[in-house]
Amino acid sequence: MKKGLLILLCLPMIGFGQLTYVPDDNFEQALINLGYDSVLDDYVVTANINVVTSLYFWVQGISDLTGIENFTALSYLDCSGNLLTNLDVSNNLALTELDCANNLITNLDVSNNTALTHLFCLGNQLTSLDVSNNTALDYLDCSGNLLTNLDVSNNTALTLLECDVNQLTSLDVSNNTALSYLDCSGNQLTSLGFSQNTALSYLDCSGNQLTSLDVIPLLSILYCQNNQIPNLYLSQNTALYRLDCSDNQLTSLDVRSSTLNQLKCYNNPNLYCIDVSNPIWATNQWTVANGYISPWNGFSDSCSAEILGCADINACNFDPNATLNNGSCNFPSSPQIVNLNECDSFLWGGVVYDTSGGPYVDTLTTNGGCDSIIYLMLTINISNNSITTINSCDSYLWNGQNYTANGIYTHNTTNTNGCDSIAILDLIINNATTSTSSATSCDTYLWNGVTYTSSIIDTVIGVNAAGCTETNILDLTITNSTTSTTTETECDSYTWSVNGFSYTTSVNDTVIGVNAAGCTETNILDLTIIYSNSSYDTLSVAASIEWNGQTYTSSGDYLVILINSVGCDSIANLNLTVSATGIFDIANNKSSLVKITNMLGQETPYRKNTPLFYIYDDGTVVKRIVIE
Repeated sequence: MKKGLLILLCLPMIGFGQLTYVPDDNFEQALINLGYDSVLDDYVVTANINVVTSLYFWVQGISDLTGIENFTALSYLDCSGNLLTNLDVSNNLALTELDCANNLITNLDVSNNTALTHLFCLGNQLTSLDVSNNTALDYLDCSGNLLTNLDVSNNTALTLLECDVNQLTSLDVSNNTALSYLDCSGNQLTSLGFSQNTALSYLDCSGNQLTSLDVIPLLSILYCQNNQIPNLYLSQNTALYRLDCSDNQLTSLDVRSSTLNQLKCYNNPNLYCIDVSNPIWATNQWTVANGYISPWNGFSDSCSAEILGCADINACNFDPNATLNNGSCNFPSSPQIVNLNECDSFLWGGVVYDTSGGPYVDTLTTNGGCDSIIYLMLTINISNNSITTINSCDSYLWNGQNYTANGIYTHNTTNTNGCDSIAILDLIINNATTSTSSATSCDTYLWNGVTYTSSIIDTVIGVNAAGCTETNILDLTITNSTTSTTTETECDSYTWSVNGFSYTTSVNDTVIGVNAAGCTETNILDLTIIYSNSSYDTLSVAASIEWNGQTYTSSGDYLVILINSVGCDSIANLNLTVSATGIFDIANNKSSLVKITNMLGQETPYRKNTPLFYIYDDGTVVKRIVIE
């Protein structure tokens, strides 16, 4: 059964061929658009793609190129302008041109791609790039990354190198003798050497930290602006037709041997004369107005013969010996009217003015020796002072400063006219007070008009004598009086532990004392006294009698202690006479019989088999029954 299942599972592979996994839907859709796939299902038939030699899909929103490894015949790949963070082309050995520009790639391994001639990986986030195995490389553009080092010593076939806008501090191109185009601008380079690069015609090394630059004769375009170069030797550069050396430290510039049609050299502070073959044409062509030169720059066909100075006869500092202007001319100015607002007083032309007025005239001499006539219209504003006395609680915020102590403080500022305004503060600091009362009381406590019945920490905010906050804190402990009631029912007597008194009668009693907390303790006794009782029976029987559960057969006195209905002792006494007839003499040798009563207390004659009470003159009462 397992063998049969295996055969069934293999049938799709036999029927449809090997598949390549393509998880990125945008990548697969691009392949569908190119006719290499038909269904968006994360798989492409490998046979459809392993013969493809060129792929173009720029700006397709692709973030994963998994599946590219099976494009084994691929020689050209353009995946620029996507969202790739990683690119694996290690299996694409036939690749000669790769353009992966403007993605988010942080790592790119092209060590297996030895046939590669063109590599464009600009505009990514690469911090390193190894092209040592790519000896056939002709074009390399890795600009706009985060590279701090770039080794192209093995790339001897390289003719174009763009590594601008990185973080390179050094660059060695001495092995790249075929190099004709180099853009290394926008890095941190301090030196460059081109003695071996005799084919170099285009060089952009602007925006670095170069302090010197030796250029080669065949150079036609040179951009070296924004460095710190003091000298440029261009006498051998007859092919040079475009030069930008602005923002450097040049003191001289000779371009007479070149065929320049564009020159920019502005903002070189010490460059006054530029040697050109045609000064008149240069003066008209490269002007301050169109941004090519600075005002102090001039052109000559022999700067060494020129006398620099102010050669303008209309200038105040005209130098008749000067043959070339160096931007130092000063010209007379038109009279000026100056409106000034000053505080309290103003010194003008050697005179102190303390009131508004004008015009006041003064003649000045400029650095160039020109007179300058100035008319002054003067407005005098007055400074002011103020004193403020403040009483404050605890602290006082004044002009952004918090003060906590008495004192006299000053603050200098300006008033609405822009003059000094000195504010003086005479400050008296009064302090808030806090008091804490701790109290222990029984049941209740009266504080600030409030009666408290439970423990509490309470606060009352008020105003003290100084007018500041007075905080009164009560830390109160309430202890409670106690009342206890003891309800007891006892026989005959009860001794109460509270007062040690012995009670023989029922009572409601109260004892007032002090409990453990020091408060009133009320003890109440609700006492019921129940008395024990006794009975006396005198019986005469013929043979035997059962009395209180016991059978008696002989005469005698018997006693049984029982519990009565209220739980106290009940003592039963029996005087038993057992005789043959059951009749006995009821005479009492000690006392005289007064009368005989029945159970209802009615006097009656002697009767047999009936309980009777025999009452004697000594107060004795005997209950008897004679049974026959």
